[in-house]
Amino acid sequence: MDFLPFSEAVEYIKQKGLMPTSLSSAELSELSADIRRRAIFSAGVEKASLLQSLKDEAEKIVGMERDEHGRIRDLPMARLELKRAMEDVGLSSGRQKLMIETLVNDTRGYGQWLRGQERIALDMSPALELIRTIDPLGAPRNWVQRWIDAAEETNWEGVSDPTSGRMVALKNHPIWQALGDGAGGHDDTLGNPWAPFAFNSGMRTAEVPRKEAVELGLLSADATIEPDDSVGLNDNLEAQADGLDIAALGDLAKQGMELIGGVLRLVNGRTHTVRNRLQGILSLMEGRLAA
Repeated sequence: MDFLPFSEAVEYIKQKGLMPTSLSSAELSELSADIRRRAIFSAGVEKASLLQSLKDEAEKIVGMERDEHGRIRDLPMARLELKRAMEDVGLSSGRQKLMIETLVNDTRGYGQWLRGQERIALDMSPALELIRTIDPLGAPRNWVQRWIDAAEETNWEGVSDPTSGRMVALKNHPIWQALGDGAGGHDDTLGNPWAPFAFNSGMRTAEVPRKEAVELGLLSADATIEPDDSVGLNDNLEAQADGLDIAALGDLAKQGMELIGGVLRLVNGRTHTVRNRLQGILSLMEGRLAA
């Protein structure tokens, strides 16, 4: 993945609000993707100062800031900086690693996705390929099956057959959002149409030139791909002091959640029924599941 400091990626993370919460991973999974994109949070983390530190460190990495010795900020440096603050609230080393890596990789993924939506980029490279960049420690999750599940939930037009050895689809095909939404019942995903798609996935996307996309039968030689403008942070909405906007707060209320003392909680008395995602997410946080 290109790690240039995309101005769009830096702006993306800067616009995120802090959302301290007492909710579990299972309960947070009910939040809309739009809300999750506009906030920085982690299950059971009610300390806003910790979330702010996490955000600050991620901004430094994405923006490729240098320290007083001229070293570019990287993930190990950020983890060392955050270590004491995270340990003070009882976060394990596995979860510390997951939190900073997920935030940084998601931000970089957004920057790459947005650059790929430029008309010249869409014309030259109208498709993406799902590839592995990190080898799993144990048995890998079955991304070929996930690809099939996502294609069957959307459609196969504009998508390659993974039995060919490649997982390629047009950039704006709904399969990418389906992967991010966990098509097929997968419960470790991030809700976005860009990599890494899931916690600790070890997967990313690579640009596929028009010639290859045509040869794969994904589009005709003269086809035009329109940019996707459906994903954004709704910059024009009125902002609240906590960084979340009016629409976000309204959506939370509809889901039986509200900000109480600056912390996102379930509304008192609400019967809350969710799919139990918690165990799978916690396993990932402790590094017990492979990429």
